[in-house]
Amino acid sequence: MGLFDFLKSSSFSSRSNDPLSRLKQELRNCGWANTVDGIICDYRVPASVLSDVVTYGDCTTRSIAAQSENIFVDTLVRLADDSEACVRESVASNPLTPETVVARLSRDSDSDVRSGAAHNPMVSTDILTRLAREESWRIRSWVAINASTPSNVIERLSKDEDAFVRQYVAWNKATPSYILDTLLKDDKDDVRERAAWNPMLSASAISKSIESDDIAILKGISTNTALTNSQIEMLMANEQHRGTIYRGLAGNPATPESALIHLAKWGDGDTRGSVAHRKHAPEHILDILANDTKEDVRYYVACNGTAPTRLLAKLANDPEARVRAAVAQNPITPVEILRKLNQMSPRPVYSLAWNPATPTDILESLSYYTDSSDVRCAALLNLATNGQMPSI
Repeated sequence: MGLFDFLKSSSFSSRSNDPLSRLKQELRNCGWANTVDGIICDYRVPASVLSDVVTYGDCTTRSIAAQSENIFVDTLVRLADDSEACVRESVASNPLTPETVVARLSRDSDSDVRSGAAHNPMVSTDILTRLAREESWRIRSWVAINASTPSNVIERLSKDEDAFVRQYVAWNKATPSYILDTLLKDDKDDVRERAAWNPMLSASAISKSIESDDIAILKGISTNTALTNSQIEMLMANEQHRGTIYRGLAGNPATPESALIHLAKWGDGDTRGSVAHRKHAPEHILDILANDTKEDVRYYVACNGTAPTRLLAKLANDPEARVRAAVAQNPITPVEILRKLNQMSPRPVYSLAWNPATPTDILESLSYYTDSSDVRCAALLNLATNGQMPSI
């Protein structure tokens, strides 16, 4: 009898072979709060698991569970009366929380809880208008970035004495362009940068920003998704601030293929890494980056959810374990490559356990992995959900 079969049949094994039941039991028994918290952050965790962990988890665990959009509404209602403010804050921010509960929490004695209500995308405009006058800058900031906040409130907050509040106004894609244009002249770098980033910036302000010598504005405008190809060409011609601009354009979805070829060959590793991480990056560009001398760049190619199979096969043999582990965790990696990685030393067990594409027999084996509760829990989560969003 092999070790895997022994563990399945021994007292080490859970009484139930059902992965969901075993996951619940494993989370109860692991004794590591970080393991529990890491698992319940996953979007696939079923509501029944969340309801279970909140009965024994600490305040951080309950807070994380209360942020999930899989959680049962009645669990949220129960957690709304939790003694810990961080838990009530998470409940207040969850769009699944009933409106009456959010309204009550918006008047909570703890300002962090009220900020959670201000963060909720489903909160009423009346509540947002009231919270915009709160003394706490944190509450006003969450009101400022909420897409449901009325424009007259946004305009008032754009003149707030606190720079963080004005920065969050600039971050809000619902902020009118005339307000963003004004914030481009703010005396704080972060506010100007965020205003230049916002795709709702007026066309005239975008044109002026491209020609600016202000580093904050150039950092923001180079990431603005409303840029045209000709505007991107103009930015790339700015030799004085090339590093700042290139790093922004590398991650900008608006950057055309012709510019990406240049960025993929540029000397800055962070820029090349951002190009490697782009969804739907052209295959011939990923070809270049998969052979990059910098480990981080090859790592981002290995993580790329649109990388061609032949490059994943190549990177599965990379000399760096971190790159191979990224291939093992990439959900588009073919089964035959995952099986090959499972035979390598060191074996990327954590990555394989998390990957929804990992074959069931490997996940079964990893669900009894003796050296790490993280690995066991990740494998059980995949087995319990078949790598998909659960129905309950």
